[in-house]
Amino acid sequence: MNKIIVRVKNIPTEEKETKPNMLLNELILKTQQIIELKQNVEQLEKENEALKQTVKIFAR
Repeated sequence: MNKIIVRVKNIPTEEKETKPNMLLNELILKTQQIIELKQNVEQLEKENEALKQTVKIFAR
């Protein structure tokens, strides 16, 4: 399984103390978007492969 590495920039202490839930929610949202994009890429790769096979059939 592929690993997703998330790097978080240094955040001033007061922001960390006042917005932890907001930052966590943003991180969760971004992670979900990455997962969706990865699934989209996988689907497009499958469709691309199917189209290549179709082209081979018609090229004969």
